[in-house]
Amino acid sequence: MKVVGATMNRRAFKKLWRLSGAPTLDLIPPISTWTLADGLIYDARRGQFMQAGKSVPAPWTEQSFLTLPFLAQPQQNEVTLNMPGVTTTPKTTIMLDWSPETAAALQSAWGVGLNGRLYRVTRWALDPLGVSTPNSITVDLLAAN
Repeated sequence: MKVVGATMNRRAFKKLWRLSGAPTLDLIPPISTWTLADGLIYDARRGQFMQAGKSVPAPWTEQSFLTLPFLAQPQQNEVTLNMPGVTTTPKTTIMLDWSPETAAALQSAWGVGLNGRLYRVTRWALDPLGVSTPNSITVDLLAAN
């Protein structure tokens, strides 16, 4: 089943995107595709990157990304409490223009880079559901610590 008005929805997305300052985000590919510096390894058992036996931050900014336009949904921005450590962590919802390539890249993505900050995808859904060509993808993001 094809959505009526799909072309009009795509045009509306692009117009709103331009009016909102043309923001983009980076879909970070799975770790298995990353190019790592000499001596840097990913320890899947620990879920951490290691160098010389010590844990180091993930070098996600050094990887190649799929850069996509997005629309923020600011009315759904929240702050959640992240335990233990009792720190606040921003949570946000965004909307992406749907394409089969975008959906596949989002499904396999390790994370999302947004304004130089790393986010994890907590949930994503096609809109509308149950059609062969959805209009958009709604994505819930949670900032990684």
